[in-house]
Amino acid sequence: GEGACCDPRGAHMELQGRIADQQACEELQLLAADQQPGTSSVARDSTACRNTRRLAGLVLRVVLGLGVVLLCGAFTWSACGALSGSSSSSSSSSNKGSGGSLELPAEPRELPAVVLKHHDHSLENHTQPKRNSRRGSFLVIGDWGFDPAVHGNVPSVTCQQAIADRMREKMEELGDVKFVINVGDSFYPDGVSSKSDPQWENKWRKIYSKKVRSVPWYSVYGNHDYHHDPCACSEDPTHCAQVNANVSNLDYFVMPDVSYYLPHPELDMEIVGLDLNTYVLAWNRAIKNHELEDCQYSPCPAQCKQNAHKRTLQAFDLFHTRRK
Repeated sequence: GEGACCDPRGAHMELQGRIADQQACEELQLLAADQQPGTSSVARDSTACRNTRRLAGLVLRVVLGLGVVLLCGAFTWSACGALSGSSSSSSSSSNKGSGGSLELPAEPRELPAVVLKHHDHSLENHTQPKRNSRRGSFLVIGDWGFDPAVHGNVPSVTCQQAIADRMREKMEELGDVKFVINVGDSFYPDGVSSKSDPQWENKWRKIYSKKVRSVPWYSVYGNHDYHHDPCACSEDPTHCAQVNANVSNLDYFVMPDVSYYLPHPELDMEIVGLDLNTYVLAWNRAIKNHELEDCQYSPCPAQCKQNAHKRTLQAFDLFHTRRK
């Protein structure tokens, strides 16, 4: 294989050398004929030319042969060194490969672990869950309030009761429900007026079983909940009928403020509730200046809109604070 690689070039160079020798000999013959005419002188020059050509050809072959040997030898040495290193690495990985045989590693090498970090969040202070482990579950419900006077197409509480029963079944199925997220509009059509309002009993406790109410219902106000609630006219959240900062009191929703956050370190999460009722009509892109239209059903429409606007700003502040 090495000879086949190197012969063409050597043959070409050898042919060039022969042509050059022939030209030189012809020039010597012409020169000798001009200066010393005669058959013997020309014969001597011809013999000398043949000897010179043979010697030059021999020297050229030796030089070319030496170059080929050096070039092919260097290539062979490099290839053997690469194979030797590969064989050594393979042998040390598999503890096999005697007798010069090459063996592939039994297991592919693992790539280095890649750690992803969120830009402003530190993961060092959180307990990392085990892979495929589950810490708990929760249920979400909203717009569930029912009233026969305003839901004319639903003549009884049967639909709401069916949902409540399914929630109980799901809790028993999951076995690890930690809380319920309630996104508002809990009491149709006008909310509750106090914590003694009979709607707590008739529209919530009698419909949702003790099992379903055995975990906190983390709640926020819906636009209907504002109508007759003291919260509409008061800037003090403690006057609000649904606000309950006592997380142990499960006779009511758990709502420390109209907007709030509650950490759950055992779940590696926190609950964030935001009062954004000012944007209740945000689906309508034609509206540029948003305000809580439901305040028209409260005893204090102007104050209600002012309170709702202020609470929306506070909600955005809380949101941006918690996301950092």
